[in-house]
Amino acid sequence: MSKKYKSVTTEGPVSWAKLREHDRDEHGYNGAYEECDGAYTIDQELSKEEFAKLSEAGSLKRPKGKYLMDGKIVVGFARKHKVMFRGEVLEAASGPPVLLDADGQPWNGDAIGNGSVCAVTNLLSFFTAPNGDPSCRTTMIEVKVMEHVIYDPDAADVEEAA
Repeated sequence: MSKKYKSVTTEGPVSWAKLREHDRDEHGYNGAYEECDGAYTIDQELSKEEFAKLSEAGSLKRPKGKYLMDGKIVVGFARKHKVMFRGEVLEAASGPPVLLDADGQPWNGDAIGNGSVCAVTNLLSFFTAPNGDPSCRTTMIEVKVMEHVIYDPDAADVEEAA
């Protein structure tokens, strides 16, 4: 591969946005985020064209199976709270993603509710896996809120229970 890093931006409705330090996912599925002190996460519904853009850029992200039955392409993106390298925290790779409003200004709004439309930018890092195969890590670096839906905790509880 000619580039070691590449960024790609996808746009679509989001859900389960945990993008600020106080609401990050501190545990993850089966404790996946505990060793990095949590992660910032978001699920994004993509059109076929947006998913193709992500795949063609080299990302290995795959749609979440539970949504495919309904004909939806939903991909989960994450960014670790603390990225460690040789015992040191890599500050540039750690912490929350940049969170912006539609005008590109820092987001000062309320929590991002399900159904908000966002442009999510991910950094693709290409490397050789321990088995020698080429691989790619997809890391969320920026979320731009294009259309904000106010977070409704009661609606979230209903959806989560479903």
